[in-house]
Amino acid sequence: MATTVHQEKSFRENVNLVFDIAAATLQISDGLAYYLKGVYNVYQVRFPVKIEGKVESFIGWRAVHSEHKLPTKGGIRYSPLVNQDEIEALNVGYVKLDLVPRGVGKLLVRAQQLFYSIKPDETVSMHIELVNEGSRRLNNVEIEADPPLNWTKQVEPAIVPVLKVSEEKRIGLSFTPPADVAVGRYEVRIRTSSLSDDQPFSG
Repeated sequence: MATTVHQEKSFRENVNLVFDIAAATLQISDGLAYYLKGVYNVYQVRFPVKIEGKVESFIGWRAVHSEHKLPTKGGIRYSPLVNQDEIEALNVGYVKLDLVPRGVGKLLVRAQQLFYSIKPDETVSMHIELVNEGSRRLNNVEIEADPPLNWTKQVEPAIVPVLKVSEEKRIGLSFTPPADVAVGRYEVRIRTSSLSDDQPFSG
């Protein structure tokens, strides 16, 4: 009577088997598969711990699978059954991917002067500059001003159709108080909105 003995696969062998099946399904080249299966670095540490008056030495491992962006993925646990081979297999085939947009919108509103002093029958005239400091074109840049109650406003131009990367646009604003305005301090709020890659963008 013949007896067949099946040797149980190790954790590392099981992980490699699953990875090989996935790599074959995705038709990954042998060179890339070999690169993904391996680890960048394996660190072994030995440290003493005093237990009930006796000093015991422990050995630990850390496998670094990807370090292109810190902090690296990792963790810590203790088990007398864990060895370096198992630690290396914990993240076989793990690759961290970051989605980098083709460009981002960033609008700077710049004003040379923010405080004005006028008489009741005068108008505040000022200019602001819009600067596209992002890496994507901005469309339909709209400038909105919220003056105090009963003040009149004028924004020219109120909408900038296109603001290219690094481009600057000069905007004229004027604010006139009502005839019966009281002496005091008043505030005007200026907001901008636009579209970046067809997505709303506020500044």
